[in-house]
Amino acid sequence: MVQRQGLPGGPARRGDPAGLPHRRRRQRLGGDALGPPLPQGPDPRGRHRRAPEGRRRPVRPQGRRGLPQGRSESPPAVSLYLVATPLGNLEDLSARARRILGEAKAVYCEDTRRTRGLMSHLGLSTPLVRYEDHDARAVEKLVDRLVRGEDIALVSDAGTPVLSDPGLKAVQAARAARVPVVSVPGPCAAAAAAAASGLPCDSFVFLGFLPRGEGKRRKILAEAATLEKTLIVYESPYRILDLLGDAEAALGPTAQAALCRELTKLHEEWLTGTAAEVRAALAAKPEILGEFVACFHPSPRPEAAP
Repeated sequence: MVQRQGLPGGPARRGDPAGLPHRRRRQRLGGDALGPPLPQGPDPRGRHRRAPEGRRRPVRPQGRRGLPQGRSESPPAVSLYLVATPLGNLEDLSARARRILGEAKAVYCEDTRRTRGLMSHLGLSTPLVRYEDHDARAVEKLVDRLVRGEDIALVSDAGTPVLSDPGLKAVQAARAARVPVVSVPGPCAAAAAAAASGLPCDSFVFLGFLPRGEGKRRKILAEAATLEKTLIVYESPYRILDLLGDAEAALGPTAQAALCRELTKLHEEWLTGTAAEVRAALAAKPEILGEFVACFHPSPRPEAAP
């Protein structure tokens, strides 16, 4: 006859799993017998069961009910909000950005006429204030309003403030006054162009607008080329051909280029190839209009001789 063997304390009862004693015979390390388990949750009939005498209920940690672990509280009520606005397609504005623009006491912007068009489209009537980074008095007034307890939204004409747009002085002054600065992310021409360029963009170098002088432009491009990363440059229609010529000279004859005109707008257009090929294609057009984002990848470096 085969016997099932359990732990010390007697044979296992019929119906118990093989090798396990009855639960009343379980032993705690140290020899103390376990009592009945503590109640877990409400009674099925809707009443909370009371724990046996001598045992305390588990204490729930203090804190806000329903706030998941790892999540922080919302930003303080008074903040400087950096709100990204559409590059051209108004559908790119986020719901959060619209809410902030409507709740702020004022919206500081580069051009009140252009921002008023966006606000009118959204059905918002928040007061607009023209802002320029180089105007120290304007920065001071903005921070005074923040310190008095007013939420302020800062926008550029298009895209993300501060990135090759006004806003840096306001951010620095707000932080110096210990006012929180909150980014409301959204459209960014550099990131959008890099993603669609077809050039490596696991990491890239954003150069913004380059100086007008040819020598300075070529020096910056040549220095950036040593990193062997994709380079992102903003340029106007008046100097875009010069930029492409400088890129060919500074980055090498096989440097790849992806040029975008009017990103996210109705007449968005891309030209790709070597910097020389893109320059030739653009120069053949009867007129050059729109704002440009140029992406370049330098020619491979020649391998050193052994």
